[in-house]
Amino acid sequence: MAKKRNIIVGQSGGPTAVINSSLAGVYKNAIERGFDKVYGMLHGIQGLLDEQYIDLSTQIHSELDIELLKRTPSAFLGSCRYKLPEIHEDKAIYEKIFEILNRLDIDAFIPERYIKNEFQKLDVYKRIATIESEEEYDDMLEELMDRFGEPPKAVQNLLAVANLKAMAHRAWLTEIAQKGDQIRFTMFERAKADPAGIELLVKESKGKMKFVIDTNPYFIYMKPRKNGKDNEDVLTLVRSLTEKMIKNLACDV
Repeated sequence: MAKKRNIIVGQSGGPTAVINSSLAGVYKNAIERGFDKVYGMLHGIQGLLDEQYIDLSTQIHSELDIELLKRTPSAFLGSCRYKLPEIHEDKAIYEKIFEILNRLDIDAFIPERYIKNEFQKLDVYKRIATIESEEEYDDMLEELMDRFGEPPKAVQNLLAVANLKAMAHRAWLTEIAQKGDQIRFTMFERAKADPAGIELLVKESKGKMKFVIDTNPYFIYMKPRKNGKDNEDVLTLVRSLTEKMIKNLACDV
């Protein structure tokens, strides 16, 4: 019997125009990638510690529900400004977090064989989540190699996703989602992209990309296939396209 693959999402800080769009993107991508359940922390990490969480699949049943979630005016899951203490200050809190995550069968991205110590692992998770630049990504990768050796593919992917998230913010993208052979890059509704840059991106794609004007404008990229097979790594492709958007769109609000 295959092991369950569950994932959990929580949010912190004040409600913003894109907080529910981000949540919708996480849910949609998790389902498309085959996760069994997508849990949501009510009121962030503080809610998780109080064991307040919901199975989002009981709330989201269709594409329409996802679109309605994006347009919900307040934070759907709630939020918090609680800051976790350092591990050496209160290990019990971290032990409780891992106990809850284990009970929910949350899929881990850092294999136990790579980092055995749970506190070290959580510290690495926290620091990877705060990556905001290429330099911070390189520093984190170098430190992992020095301390634990060559990162396995799962850890490399985790780093790549964190770096991609930071890049997406610089390009004013609120969501990157794949459905079949299509990849959709949704922009912040008030982003003012250079029209000449949009035209250049579409032209350079040689028919693979189109731009759609909407409340939240978006690009659709059609992944090419060779002999009927997908011949591109998704993360590598999305990273390359996002880099071009940062360079060509010169987004501002």
